[in-house]
Amino acid sequence: MALVGEALLTASIQVLLEKMASPEVLSFFGGQKLNAALLNKLKITLLTVHVVLNDAEVKESENPAIKEWLHELKDAAYDAEDLLEEITTEALRCTTKSDSQTSGTQVWNAISTSLNPFGDGVEYRPSTFVVDESGVYGREGSKEEIIDMLLSDNASGHVKTVIAIVGMGGIGKTALAQLLYNDERVKSYFDMKAWVCVSEEFNLFKITKTILEAINGAAFSCTRDVNDLNLLQVDLRESLNGRKILIVLDDVWNESYNNWDMLQTPLKVGASGSMFIVTTRNANVALTMRAHHTHHLEQLCFEDSWRLFTKHAFENEDPLAHPKLEAIAEEIVQKCQGLPLSIKTLGGLLHYKMDEKEWDNILRSEMWDLPSVELLQLCG
Repeated sequence: MALVGEALLTASIQVLLEKMASPEVLSFFGGQKLNAALLNKLKITLLTVHVVLNDAEVKESENPAIKEWLHELKDAAYDAEDLLEEITTEALRCTTKSDSQTSGTQVWNAISTSLNPFGDGVEYRPSTFVVDESGVYGREGSKEEIIDMLLSDNASGHVKTVIAIVGMGGIGKTALAQLLYNDERVKSYFDMKAWVCVSEEFNLFKITKTILEAINGAAFSCTRDVNDLNLLQVDLRESLNGRKILIVLDDVWNESYNNWDMLQTPLKVGASGSMFIVTTRNANVALTMRAHHTHHLEQLCFEDSWRLFTKHAFENEDPLAHPKLEAIAEEIVQKCQGLPLSIKTLGGLLHYKMDEKEWDNILRSEMWDLPSVELLQLCG
């Protein structure tokens, strides 16, 4: 009976994907000038689910959590299907401008509410400075180039120098920063280090507090008003006075110079040679932060992409032992276009799967039709 339910779920998701691409739905969103971001997010989520569904169904009997997830997924899929039916009906019913506007608002409110089952499980995952160096490929040259700058005695005469690592999402900026942060030469050179995952919200208070906690460790105890940024900055200034510090700001989106100026003001008391490493997708961020050097990270070559994929897909096995899978794997790696996140994710998904059909399903998946940014969202 379970197999029948699983087959119906797979079919339901396929139907949803087809309905989302229907002229009625696309026309309704375009005609009402509705924000199509949520519709697009649903498509990405459904493609993700479609890719991993077979594996989840196999493991359902072994893992109660997966069984519960599949149950919730069925409910959410049926709700989404009902909603898309409503959109189709409304699109056909809207014959006057006033009706169209009213219906558009009502349906958009329904979309925002009803599709939460797909969105609630997506959580932001902050980065850390911990890294498995054996799992990072093709970044040796970039690492050594930036370490030379970090260990430079003159540091261009600046009390603090900013080095920006710029590249598209999923290309490995954080992994490179982790390699730099954990290098023994870097550890010996700087008196203090701090790692801050910034993300889209440039929260000055949280960033300052994280730096303080990182450099003072367990000794840091703010007995004053913890909500007072001024007091935190005074504490930071006192902690850094005359010391050489390395601060990594990972995944920065902020383009406001005022925000950046407020953050770095208490850091000016650090010793000459203090450094910032900033990772960002946006080259304008590097300009805002007055980066002294911008390192543009490129995609991996095929050889490094292949090594990364086989590490996660085959682990200790030789790919040559599976010639049919190897041929498919080479095509999958080519489609990943040198993006480590996509390569690692798909390699992990196919880990120890020896069924040629499963590999071919990934290769022929509709996810490859998505723009690269959306594909990375799917893999992330």
